[in-house]
Amino acid sequence: MDYRQNLAETLKLAKETSDLSLTAFAEKLKISKTQLVEFLNERGNPRMSTVLLIAEKLEINPADLLAPPFQSQKHPALELMLQTRIVLRFVAPQNRQAFVAHYAKMLLLMEDAQ
Repeated sequence: MDYRQNLAETLKLAKETSDLSLTAFAEKLKISKTQLVEFLNERGNPRMSTVLLIAEKLEINPADLLAPPFQSQKHPALELMLQTRIVLRFVAPQNRQAFVAHYAKMLLLMEDAQ
């Protein structure tokens, strides 16, 4: 996974969990909607200042935006969701629903253990 893919995956996950519109999410990140769309589509070449700004707004390490795999000490649930999304790509389409169901059960078991 190159840095554009990692940036796109991280931003997609953060946007999905934010319940914000594309415009509102771009405003939250203090970047233009056009820039956000470019990054989400694995295009564009963000300046370091943009990477630092986005990382600050998402409260994650700037390296986590560019260098796979995404890891976050502050947001372990976000990290787990991103890793699951990546793994799900390798699950056959006809098996994805079953995978998600088993995954949900696993999360509940993990929660019970804490």
